[in-house]
Amino acid sequence: MEETKSSLRKWSDLSAKEEENHLNAIASLLKEHALTQIVPLSADHQVNLLKSGLTQKQSKLLITGTVEASLAQKVKTFEHRVKKEILADINPYTFLVRIDVKPPVAAEPFTKCVGLKNLATGENYDLEAVDGKALLINFWALNCDLSMKIAQSFAGISQAGITEARVININVDENPEDPAKAIAAWGPHENYHVGSSAADLIYRTSMIPRALLVDVKGNVAFCGHPMKIDL
Repeated sequence: MEETKSSLRKWSDLSAKEEENHLNAIASLLKEHALTQIVPLSADHQVNLLKSGLTQKQSKLLITGTVEASLAQKVKTFEHRVKKEILADINPYTFLVRIDVKPPVAAEPFTKCVGLKNLATGENYDLEAVDGKALLINFWALNCDLSMKIAQSFAGISQAGITEARVININVDENPEDPAKAIAAWGPHENYHVGSSAADLIYRTSMIPRALLVDVKGNVAFCGHPMKIDL
């Protein structure tokens, strides 16, 4: 049975030796994934004690930093392993694992989205740029009304029969069955659910509303809020 958060130890409860062992294990795992520029730290921070209204200084584990886009998949694998293999017995409220990936810049080749699931057919799909055709992608989620409105607009564009570009919606919710029900009323268009992909780190797909424009040469021309796209 999985332990509840209340039964897990706080990072500040570790002895000096245990803390040292954890930090060394994390450093070794970072090295294994070519992420040696990231240095795990045990830092003090103030915690509010709700019952008394007082504050208390406690230590917290920080694994943070920014790396190049080429390391996105290694970041994803590391974050999964460190939580399962090293920090499984530590209360997640007492550590922070957040390694950012530098966003793409203009003229940088598009990183294909692998492991997508077609919401209409359930089939797996890898999305790549097609030479000679622009690619316009909207990332959306059920808990963001604006991203859903934009997704429906994108669906309308797709149905308009524009041949110069592919217009695609990609959902980022955890369960692909939920958005599959929502899109039934939008009419036929390309709509996918993002899977385990380096692209969801590189393009910050969790920061919705989010859109991506890939030019006819397969380079990223825009990555950001859909309302800021200059078509």
